[in-house]
Amino acid sequence: MNVLHVIPGLNREQGGLLSTLEGLCAAWVSAGAKCTIASISDGKQEDGHFSGAVVKTFAPGRPRKLAVSNGLKTWLAAHAREFDAISAQGIWLSPTRYAFAAALKAKRPFLLLPAGMLDPDALAHHPLRKTLRWWLGERGLVHRSHLLFSTQEDHARAAGHLKLDPSRCHVVQNPLRPDFLDAPLRQEVSSPPRVLCLNRVHPRKGVLEWIRALQLLSKQGMAFRAILAGPEEDAAYVRECRIAGRELIESGQLEWAGLLDGTGVKAHLFKSDILVHPAVGYENFGMVIAEAMAAGLAVVASRRALVTPQLERAGIVEAVEPTSHEIAAALTRLLANPAQLLRRGRLGQAYATAHFCVEAVGKRLLQVLGEIARKKPERQ
Repeated sequence: MNVLHVIPGLNREQGGLLSTLEGLCAAWVSAGAKCTIASISDGKQEDGHFSGAVVKTFAPGRPRKLAVSNGLKTWLAAHAREFDAISAQGIWLSPTRYAFAAALKAKRPFLLLPAGMLDPDALAHHPLRKTLRWWLGERGLVHRSHLLFSTQEDHARAAGHLKLDPSRCHVVQNPLRPDFLDAPLRQEVSSPPRVLCLNRVHPRKGVLEWIRALQLLSKQGMAFRAILAGPEEDAAYVRECRIAGRELIESGQLEWAGLLDGTGVKAHLFKSDILVHPAVGYENFGMVIAEAMAAGLAVVASRRALVTPQLERAGIVEAVEPTSHEIAAALTRLLANPAQLLRRGRLGQAYATAHFCVEAVGKRLLQVLGEIARKKPERQ
């Protein structure tokens, strides 16, 4: 079986899209498929961990903001029939439209991973621009695709808002790259404990709330070393965060690490003790939460990341509303009890191994394709 995946770019600025793709490739391979990735080259792409997938890149066109590429469009139209299924991540950008049109013409199943972009919260951001795009093509694309949602909550929020066809909606957990599951069991907590935030510096990500929580801990006299790693995407917000964190940076309690490559992300995960994911905007999953669990970290997670509710029900994470006081309270509970911190990390590691491994996700992907194949051809 040959599977084609289309993504706008292959650089770390893609954030969770790239991490998810790395796991998806491994999941397809575990299910016996061969993967090809088609993307636009922006000069920043990395080799990535794509489990032997063939990677094809194409020159960008204009306008750049819409990720236009005539080369990618032409190649997809010519080669779509060579694949048994075609998938793409996200909406609004041209590569997804190209992939959908090529799959439709070739009569191949088209799997769309909305990546949170159909959430009411996301649709309310730049509403005029998105409304225009919706009625100029995105609406038909979404309603004629087979949609892969990463959690039940992600599915429920989008389906209820857009009245999606239930038969075209499937829940498939985001898979982890296998190398994130090779962390040893932690035997002790660092001194001082290392508190990690792996997020782009953007208002939706709650970095400012996290920094203010750290200020509260510092005033309480709690010992910690905090690390923030991620791209700086909003200049005004970055300035606000740096001003808020100035004393912590000067005292050595907060390190501003910037954008990391995949190796750097994994290195920080494997040597930290707690991950905080303080998102204030809704996210379809929260890939970094699963990565941190696999690495054995205790996790403080915003309920706006839609993987958090199932982890809260399982007693795996410290689930919070993304306010500085709730984040600080959760961190205080963990920092004050190293044994509980280690226990949470071990529970999370076991859960991630069972639920987010590529073998489990690969089986689910095959099940979805089977469900699609059983539908009448005119409905595919």
